[in-house]
This record gives sequence, C-alpha cells and structure tokens, in this order.
Amino acid sequence: MLKEISQNYQSVSLESLAKKTNYNRSYLGTLFKNETGSPFSKALTDQRLLSAYGLLCSSNLSISSILIQVGISNRTFFYNKFKEKFHLTPNEVRIQMTRKR
Repeated sequence: MLKEISQNYQSVSLESLAKKTNYNRSYLGTLFKNETGSPFSKALTDQRLLSAYGLLCSSNLSISSILIQVGISNRTFFYNKFKEKFHLTPNEVRIQMTRKR
C-alpha cells in the first residue's frame, strides 16, 4: 500500500485500494494503521506534501497548479498542513529556493 501511495498519490484512495485488493475498506484502513502506525489519510497527505515541496523547489508552477498536480483540492487545507509539516509556507519555500539559485 505504501508503494501505491508513493506511485499514485494524485489519485489513490483507501476505497480504490480496497476495490483493487478485494478487501473491506475499514479492514484495510485498520491494517494500514496497525502496520505503519499512521492512518492511511496521513500517509497520503504526507506524500502529497512532499511532492508539492519538491515541485515548489524545482519548478515555476503556480501553487494552484501544484495543488492540482499532487491531488489536493482544498487550498486552505494545503497551506495549513504544509506549514504544520515544514514550518514554512509554500511562498517562504519558494523565496528560500530563489535565494539559493
């Protein structure tokens, strides 16, 4: 499941994995948490945030474009989670990367 998240983070969901593996969605969520110590949604969000960070550092894409590319639809959610994870806003990351170039 971790491989699926890392390869298909834009569109993967617990529901799609359940259908793909013929397991019950709830069982799969519980299994994931028991094996990784983290809920599926957190692992997926973390992967999306890491990918967004990489795009912020390596491209000139707008933040809106990056959100679409990584599969996040709520801009406020993205900003809050990004700041929580990296202790910087996406704009601050962009500014830091511009200074390093």
